[in-house]
Amino acid sequence: MDEPALELSRRDFESQGALSEFLRSAGMPSEMVGTSVVAPSAYYSFEVRQGERRLANIGLVSSGLGIEPSWLMKKSKLLIGFDDRVAVFSVPRINHEREVPLLSVFYAFLDLKEHPHLCVVCETAVIAMLPDGVITWRADTTDVVADYRVLGDVIEMQFMDSKKARIDLTSGKRWPT
Repeated sequence: MDEPALELSRRDFESQGALSEFLRSAGMPSEMVGTSVVAPSAYYSFEVRQGERRLANIGLVSSGLGIEPSWLMKKSKLLIGFDDRVAVFSVPRINHEREVPLLSVFYAFLDLKEHPHLCVVCETAVIAMLPDGVITWRADTTDVVADYRVLGDVIEMQFMDSKKARIDLTSGKRWPT
């Protein structure tokens, strides 16, 4: 019988102190990420469940850059993207393994089901990484990504001030449209 899929539910907090107190009193294992953020302004907890079983709480301190945090499960890893980084956790025992600096503001995860890596869309880059956080390639841009769409294994990006470009999500090869 297959294990139930992991589920995450998010809760927002007014301060890091309130988040820390919640994690201490939750009665389950917890991890805190983002504590090195220079100007924290947003505080979240993610309760990780597998079916009815509560596994852990993950506290997240954010500067509020970019979009709200997002998560992805790939292989036996849970990845949470926020600010300018991705936090990697092992599953099913939720252990924080590392935070991967993106050097650009996180936008979204793209799960390439047929490929061993996933892609991270950022404000000025597309980055391919393995589920353990090892970066396999990155395609930096000279402009801010205003919009994008995925067409098979290609991402087409619209920029603020320059022409559209396409990037092959399997190799990182880039070409203008």
